[in-house]
Amino acid sequence: MALIRRVLDVRRGYRAFEVVTVIATVVLVVVGNVGLLLAIAGHARPVPVFGLSAVISAVALAVWRPDRPARPDLAPRVPTVVVIGALLVIAGSGLTNALYHAQYVKTDRDPGIYTAGGLWIANNGNLVVDGRGPGLDGVPGIETTALGQQTLSGDDSRLEIQGTHLFPVLLASGDWVGGDTGFEAMPAVIGMVALAAFFLLALWYVPPWLALAAQAALAVNFVFVYGVRSTLSEPTTLLFAAAGTWMLLAGLRARSPWRMLVAGAVVASTLAARIDGGVAVLALPATAAIAASRRGRRDALDSAGSEPAAPRSGRPWVLTSAFVAGLMPVVLLARLDLHRRSAFYLHFHSTQVGQVEKGLLAGLVLAAGVLAVAVLHERGTFDSIAAQLVRHRRTTAKVVVVAIVVCFAGLWFIRPLLGPVRGGLPDGGGRGTMEAIQVAEGSEPDGARTYAEVSVDRLSWYVGPVAIALGVAGMCVLARRVLDGDDSDDGIVLLALALPTTLLYLWKPSIFPDNPWMLRRYLPVVIPGLLVFAAVAVASAASWPAERYREGARRWAGLAAAVVGSLLLVAGPLRITVPLRAARWQAGGMAGMHQLCDTVGPDSVVVFSYAGQSGITLLPSFRAICGVPAARASTAQYEAQDPLPIDALQSAATRAGRQLWVVANSKPDLLVMAPGAIDPKQITIFDTTEVTHTLSHPPRGFTPTRMVVWVAKVPVGK
Repeated sequence: MALIRRVLDVRRGYRAFEVVTVIATVVLVVVGNVGLLLAIAGHARPVPVFGLSAVISAVALAVWRPDRPARPDLAPRVPTVVVIGALLVIAGSGLTNALYHAQYVKTDRDPGIYTAGGLWIANNGNLVVDGRGPGLDGVPGIETTALGQQTLSGDDSRLEIQGTHLFPVLLASGDWVGGDTGFEAMPAVIGMVALAAFFLLALWYVPPWLALAAQAALAVNFVFVYGVRSTLSEPTTLLFAAAGTWMLLAGLRARSPWRMLVAGAVVASTLAARIDGGVAVLALPATAAIAASRRGRRDALDSAGSEPAAPRSGRPWVLTSAFVAGLMPVVLLARLDLHRRSAFYLHFHSTQVGQVEKGLLAGLVLAAGVLAVAVLHERGTFDSIAAQLVRHRRTTAKVVVVAIVVCFAGLWFIRPLLGPVRGGLPDGGGRGTMEAIQVAEGSEPDGARTYAEVSVDRLSWYVGPVAIALGVAGMCVLARRVLDGDDSDDGIVLLALALPTTLLYLWKPSIFPDNPWMLRRYLPVVIPGLLVFAAVAVASAASWPAERYREGARRWAGLAAAVVGSLLLVAGPLRITVPLRAARWQAGGMAGMHQLCDTVGPDSVVVFSYAGQSGITLLPSFRAICGVPAARASTAQYEAQDPLPIDALQSAATRAGRQLWVVANSKPDLLVMAPGAIDPKQITIFDTTEVTHTLSHPPRGFTPTRMVVWVAKVPVGK
């Protein structure tokens, strides 16, 4: 017992945990942004990316000073056993997710686009895909575009990789370090650092054991598992949002402009990772100004007494300006990426991007306004108004708490009664997929339905209804503390990060509604925020007995409340995750693609059929993995069932010293494309299972999925 007590009381591990997490976060942020800049310029190679990243990371860490703890008061209070528990959660999650990593090769959804994009960057160092290449130049009757790759400035020999590109750059960096293994492990690595950053953020608000429970609840949540294993960009956004918010808190606490500068760059990287990443951080510039101004006001009051005044570097306008100075270069880089290397995607999502840009501008203007008001307040301009606000702050707190409860109760219980929500989803194949799922589930096909009216119910499938209720209670607790004046400025930051984003995405997820696809929208901020808020509620409940029981009973009552609350947080997600623990997507896809590459050889030129979507879904991965010129049959050729322009293709291939090959999803389609093809060969790209897509209930099992192609050589003269 003495040994166990000693282990429980040893509290030396937290500092090392914090230092390693800061270093890992800074390195990922810098490598991602430096690699993105060089990829835009067409020079993303291992030596320049890692060399420049090493210099910038060293500078960032030097100004951050990891040797100085973010909260000196916290380190002695975190038992080593809790740190060990957090490390075990991180290691278990990382190893499991790496073992069951996806091998996306089809670009019919984002993971395949990220995978193909990352491999292209790793092998070519740029964001412009060669649409034609030797053996395809000037050949009519073929097309180069595919799902995830569209023409750049209307030139079908230059294709853009759909979306923002920081995450594919990080995937490419994994390839540079560890080849195929490093590439496939990179999402798990990002997920591990994200869990570490989330643990640090949770520790800022709740006791160590509850922070560990919240971290474990996130790690076992199937939405997190799905995001990491299926190569989605949301875990990267989660990492930058959690780490950036924690760094913002640390910068405010230390009144350090340098830490605020680093925090701004980390927070802004959410926008470089996803076009909607800025939604999570729109309020943070103004929030930084509010929190810094409140701290500045307290410093001014302290300086009137025995405490020394805050140094000039810790003044509100200096801290906020430093945060914005770190934010803006990354924001501009993200904008450059979209406008120069993803123009088609930008046009498709112009409304959403415009809203984010306007929101960010409004946030910056609001931050300036807050600082101006703070200066005037220091001069006594608003003393009478401030006195009125202080006098009515408890009433204000009650109104805000009621508003929070009403909003969530309305979304959860009232909105479903108003009927299905329709509209806002793009036309095309996605709606057909939704209708197929509805028919399979016995519902009437309605591809326009968004299921937004049941967003809270759907979220409760994955986190548990108790966690949502506790999360709302935790929001109310923090809001009341902030408005009552009983809390530091830390509560403002968490509320500003999570509350607006949660309400927005519960009201309008803006994504195809099949499960688990839709729930990715809640991974960066909504689910982590709810877990921290829920832990705040549990901590508040656990402290309640201290005011009402004797000393002996109060310790056990508080411990019991903490244990029960922790179990509820962790148990909720397991209901979905345990049956789907072996989930994996397109397993074996890389091996199948390498077999296809080996079959056609490096001196080939390949044309895919349009039939069965093999051409529009496999073409990007084939280009990235095989590195040979490739195109697809035109839509008109497929619809008319005409053969390819074989003579023109053979002539171009011969001039380039290459052999013509054709690929189709079936032997008949292949022979329609090229009647003179010889020795057709069947290749299985993947033959596996994936989580069954659902709409009316959570996923419960797996569906077989298989992709086969036929490949054949077309001899000269055939």
